[in-house]
Amino acid sequence: MAIADDLAELVELAGVYPPRQRILITGGTGFVGSRLADVLSNAGHTVTIVGRSKYRVRSDGDFVAADVTSPSDMSSVCADKDIVFHSAALTSAWGSLEEHRRVNTQGTQNVVDACVEHQVRRVVHVSSTAIFFEYRDRQDLTDDAGFPKKFSCHYAQTKAESETIVRGAIEQGLNGYIVRARAVFGPGDNVLLPRLIEAARQGRLRQIGAGKNFCDLTYVDNLIAGLIRAGNPDGPQGLCTITNEEPLDLWDTVRNIVKEVTGKELKGRVPYWLAMRVAHLIELGHTIRSKPGEPAVTRYGVGLLAKHQTFVSAAANEELGYRPLVSVGEGIERTIEDLRARREVPLPDQTTVTVKFFSTGYVAFRRHLAERGASKEMTRFHTTVAMITHPVHGITLFDTGHSMRFFDATKRMPYRLYRYATKVFSDPQWGIEKWLERDGIAADDVQRVVISHFHADHIGGLRAFPNADFVSTEKAWENVRTRKGIGAVKRAFLPDLLPEDFPERIHTIGQFHAPGFGPLSRSHDLFRDGSVRMFDLDGHAIGQCGLLLQLAGGRQMFLLADAFWSAPEIDQELKPSFGFRLIAENVSAALKTRAAIVQIAKSHPEVEMVCNHCPDFSKTQRFDERMQEVLKTRHV
Repeated sequence: MAIADDLAELVELAGVYPPRQRILITGGTGFVGSRLADVLSNAGHTVTIVGRSKYRVRSDGDFVAADVTSPSDMSSVCADKDIVFHSAALTSAWGSLEEHRRVNTQGTQNVVDACVEHQVRRVVHVSSTAIFFEYRDRQDLTDDAGFPKKFSCHYAQTKAESETIVRGAIEQGLNGYIVRARAVFGPGDNVLLPRLIEAARQGRLRQIGAGKNFCDLTYVDNLIAGLIRAGNPDGPQGLCTITNEEPLDLWDTVRNIVKEVTGKELKGRVPYWLAMRVAHLIELGHTIRSKPGEPAVTRYGVGLLAKHQTFVSAAANEELGYRPLVSVGEGIERTIEDLRARREVPLPDQTTVTVKFFSTGYVAFRRHLAERGASKEMTRFHTTVAMITHPVHGITLFDTGHSMRFFDATKRMPYRLYRYATKVFSDPQWGIEKWLERDGIAADDVQRVVISHFHADHIGGLRAFPNADFVSTEKAWENVRTRKGIGAVKRAFLPDLLPEDFPERIHTIGQFHAPGFGPLSRSHDLFRDGSVRMFDLDGHAIGQCGLLLQLAGGRQMFLLADAFWSAPEIDQELKPSFGFRLIAENVSAALKTRAAIVQIAKSHPEVEMVCNHCPDFSKTQRFDERMQEVLKTRHV
C-alpha cells in the first residue's frame, strides 16, 4: 500500500465522525500530531493545532500558540471544540521530575479540566508503553498490566500519572479514551531509527547484550488509524495499546537498516552490564559539566535496546476494530526510502526570496590568524546581517550583528573581558535598524530574526526590534539560556544584549524534518514552501544554524554564519586556523560541518556560499565604502 493510499484510507476512517467536527490537537507540531492534523484536515474537519511555536508547524490546520502548562491557555483553546487529541508531552528520558510533571502531569490535568469545563464530546489521551519499562524482559504485556513499582525514568513516571488523571476523569463522566503508543517510526521521524543510524555512522553503535531481544514497533499511519478510531465520539471508553502486531528481532532489524542506509555492516558487541556502566558514567559527566540537552547515551536508551518488549493489542482489536494498515516490513522500507531522500539536493521551488546585506561593524586583525596560509596584512572582518524578503511572510533578518549596545554590555566585569579580547569597531549609524531606516524600512516591519548563534556579534541589534519573533535552534538557546558571568563570556555571549522579554518571544526548532542537502541530512523548512531552509551547522557554536535561500532564476545561496571565516577556506579546503579552533565550542562538530560544506561546494559549485565575516565578500558588497559614505553624510 502506498503512502497516498494510506492517506485515503485514513481519511475514510475519519469520515465516520459527524461532518466538520471542530478538532483540537495538542502537540500538533510533532511527528504524530502533524500527521494526524493532515489526515483530519483532509477529511473535511476543522483542525486547530496547539504548540509552542508556529515555526514548527508542518501540517494543515490552524495554529494557535498555547502552553499546556497554562490552565487559562487550555481553557481558551478547548472552548467550542468537539474532539480533543492530547499528544503534547515532554518526551525526553532526561531532565528533572519537576519539569516532566509540569508538562506531562499538570499539562494533562489542565487539558482534562478544560475539556470538562467546555463539555468536549470526546477526549483522546496519547500515552506511551514506556510506562511499563523497568530494565527487564517483558513480553506479551496486556492492556490491564499493572505499573512497575519503580519507573525507569521521569518521562515514564509522569506519563503513568497522566493516565491516572484521565482514567479518573473518565470514571467521573468524561467521554475519553487512552491510546498507548509503542516505538513509533516512519517517514518524517527523527527519533527512533534516524538516531540509531546516525550513531552507526559515527561508529558509536554496538550490539548490546546477546542481541536476541524481540520488540514491537508501530508504523506511524497505524497509530494514526488507532487514534482516529479512538476519537469517534460514539465509540467506547477505555484504553488500548497500538502496535504493528509483528514483534521482530530488534538487532537483526537494526543491522539490516544500517546496511541499507549507510552501506556498512554493524560490527561489535558490548555486554549489557558494561554498556550500562558506560552510560552511567556519561550521564554523570553530563550532569557535572551542566551540559544542555540529553546525553549521547543513557541507561534508559541502553535498556530499551537490550530487553524484550512486546505487547498484546487486544482492546484495540476488540473495542476499536483496529488492524494495522501497513506491515512493519513495508513501513521500514518506506522509512529507509525517506532517510535516503533527505540527502537529495532540494530543488528550487516556485516561491523565491530576495536578500540584501549590511555590515554593522568589524574587528581588525591579521588575516593569517583566521585563514591558514593567508597574508599577515591587517584585515577588516565585517559582521554581516542579511535582510531576507519573502513575498508572503515579509522581512526576516539573519542575525542582527554589532551595535553600540556591545559597549554598554561590557562595562562591568567579567563581561569587560570580552571587550579586551575583541576590539570592536562600530558606530550608531551602522546599527542594522539604521541601515533599514535608510532603505525606508521601519523596525516594526521586521517580522522575525533568525539567530544563527548567540555570540555577541550576532545578537547585538536584537533590542532594536520590539515586535519581531526570534527563531533559533533549541540547542543554541539551551546552550546559553541560563549562562551568566564568566560562563557566558567563555561562550562569547552577553546576556544584556537580549531583550527583557526574549524568553517569551523565542521560537526554538528542536527537530529538523525537511529534506537535506548532500551530507547535511536534514533541514527545517521555515515557511513550508522551500524558500528558506535552516540547516544545523553545529560546532563553531553549539546549535549554530545556516540558511539556504531560493532566489529568482533558480539560484541558491547558502548563508553559512561562522562555519567558515572566509570563502578561500572552502575553495581551497583549508584546515581551520588556530584562532578558529580556539573559539569553537565543539571542534569535532565544527570539523564535520566544514567537511560537509566543502563537499556541497564541490558537488554544487552553482550554490553561492556566504560566510558572515569573509573579507572578500565584504569587498563585493562595498561595505567599507557604504559605511564611510554614511559617516560623511552625518558630518556634512
